[in-house]
Amino acid sequence: MKLGQLFIVASVLVLAISCTKNETDPGYLPVPLSIVPMMNKDETTITHLDNYIELYQFGIQVTNPSGTELYTLNLKSVKLFKSDTWVLSPPVPIYCPKAKIYGYSPYSAIESDLTGIGERAQLLLDIPKSQVMREQIDYLYASQDKTLPQGTNDIFYWYPNVTLAFNHALALVSIKINKGNYNGAGVLTQLEIKDNSALSNLTANTSGNNNLKMNLANGAVTGGEAATFIAITGIGNTITESAQIYCYAYVVPATFDNMSNVQFILTIDNQLFTTSLQTTEILTWAKGKQYIYEIELSTTSFTIIGVTISDWATKHGDHVIIK
Repeated sequence: MKLGQLFIVASVLVLAISCTKNETDPGYLPVPLSIVPMMNKDETTITHLDNYIELYQFGIQVTNPSGTELYTLNLKSVKLFKSDTWVLSPPVPIYCPKAKIYGYSPYSAIESDLTGIGERAQLLLDIPKSQVMREQIDYLYASQDKTLPQGTNDIFYWYPNVTLAFNHALALVSIKINKGNYNGAGVLTQLEIKDNSALSNLTANTSGNNNLKMNLANGAVTGGEAATFIAITGIGNTITESAQIYCYAYVVPATFDNMSNVQFILTIDNQLFTTSLQTTEILTWAKGKQYIYEIELSTTSFTIIGVTISDWATKHGDHVIIK
């Protein structure tokens, strides 16, 4: 073995011994943590493109490797945003002890919005029963103890540069419309999703003291209350002859025992068009998945002619960009 190689091996052994004996010693010179966010490759959305993800702000929490306590004080919710480069505010020093990183989006400066530490950290969500389409929030979460999503390097002061993979906590329901023989102007203003089950499987904010929350470790959404409907307003798209996605809704993941209880109601040219799913099978809307319902519109009604379940695509036609 060459002298240089022996020196490297010896240095690693010294560092390992030092970390073991002095892993909580604040005298070790720290290095700044660097985080670059990305979308999980299995849940690609338009946010995967740099010119969109750069518009996002993320909250970052740094803990010990087991996610049971903060790495150091004041690291419960650090803001991550893009300037010339990705910036943590305040800067986060990384010492010899290993770290684990949790993340969420959008960032909130309200201290009470984020409760708990690490594996038990939860973000308060705001998902009202009725909301404007382009004001819906795509809630994201991340949990990672390696420098890369599939990397092998632990996070500590030898490896402080982290690519943090974010995932979607909600499901995406998209409506693709074919104008068919409908001869009206085709101005779409509202989408309503209803569940006619005895106890609705749709979920929205709790009335009064809202407790709808997302776990940062696994994206699980808990709390809230059953909602008989979810209304998406302010759509303002005009349906043309081409089949395109004209509206969408971010929904809390749900399972319906009888999918025929699920209805879609579209308001087009101030008229209501209603259809139900036609079978009695179990229906699941899972987090991180997009469910595209293709609808054929006629003069008096519309019919679901196809359903596609997919990852979140980067393009959704000329009329609606989901972001």
